[in-house]
Amino acid sequence: MKTNSLHAFALVIALASPAVMNAQQTPAQKPPTADKQSQTKEDLALASQIRREVVKDKSLSVLAHNCKIITQQGFVTLRGEVKTEAERATIGDIAARIAGAGKVTNSLTVKAKN
Repeated sequence: MKTNSLHAFALVIALASPAVMNAQQTPAQKPPTADKQSQTKEDLALASQIRREVVKDKSLSVLAHNCKIITQQGFVTLRGEVKTEAERATIGDIAARIAGAGKVTNSLTVKAKN
């Protein structure tokens, strides 16, 4: 009888374990899209200041000038395509200089050459 109870207990634990494991895992958050731009004065000012600096840099392509700059609670996400890895790095550096170290997620991608 004790053996059956132990087997039943082990079966319950084995069946419950995947559910417990899944409940504890949090899905990875996707980077925000442009429609998720915060409308607070501070976030709009931050995005605007970064945009001005990016556009002012004439070494960047038109493609780079049009990247998405999304701000939420003082954090910046960069999205879109640029022509080169150097442009990607330059825009990331501009955003980090303005927003602060550790507050920028650079999700820019380098456009594939055709």
